[in-house]
Amino acid sequence: MINVHGSLLPRWRGAAPVVHAIRNGDTKTGITIMKVKPRKFDVGEMLARAETEIEEDITRPELTQRLGQLGADLLVTVLKDFDKINQEAVKQDESEMTLAPLIDKNIAVIKWTSMSNYQVYNLWRAVGDLTKLRTVYQETGHPVMVATVLSPMDLEGADLNPHSEPGTLTFIRRGKKRRYVCVKCREGWVAVSDIYYHNKKVMGPMDFYNGWLSKTGSHKFI
Repeated sequence: MINVHGSLLPRWRGAAPVVHAIRNGDTKTGITIMKVKPRKFDVGEMLARAETEIEEDITRPELTQRLGQLGADLLVTVLKDFDKINQEAVKQDESEMTLAPLIDKNIAVIKWTSMSNYQVYNLWRAVGDLTKLRTVYQETGHPVMVATVLSPMDLEGADLNPHSEPGTLTFIRRGKKRRYVCVKCREGWVAVSDIYYHNKKVMGPMDFYNGWLSKTGSHKFI
């Protein structure tokens, strides 16, 4: 048996290699055609590999689609010359192994005190189509779900305090149509949109500002 695996083995062995590669901030991934060993996952000899770039703004569905085509093409190439390629199979280097286990809903919890702005953005790119990211509004203790995280590049040059506590919320305007709800991360700021507060309907940055941030108080996500 052979398998088409969505990473450059031995990196990201497991059920969710694309999610973990994007979440980790990897800049490349690819496809590995590998032999399947009984009762073991992703440890067989490698028959062929093909590499592709992970652009800093690509999302999981887009990368998965690209890898699907890349994997299909590579599989055909292997099957056309299987006897020769099989004889040249290469063992995986165990020292380079990383794991990509199956994910659950807890992966979507944002940890503002330990995650940088790019880590939050990469998490959204990795799982944003599967689940909304989750946090809590400190003032009320109510849950908040975030459907969209913007690239930190969108805030480049913005007047945001680098010394604010992680989770601090602020609202900024950068032109007539550019309005952002910004959250301080362990390092840097990130902008969020399509915000679901408690049992309310989805809110854009202006709606969230009018409903909550315009009021006096200490506004934080925790």
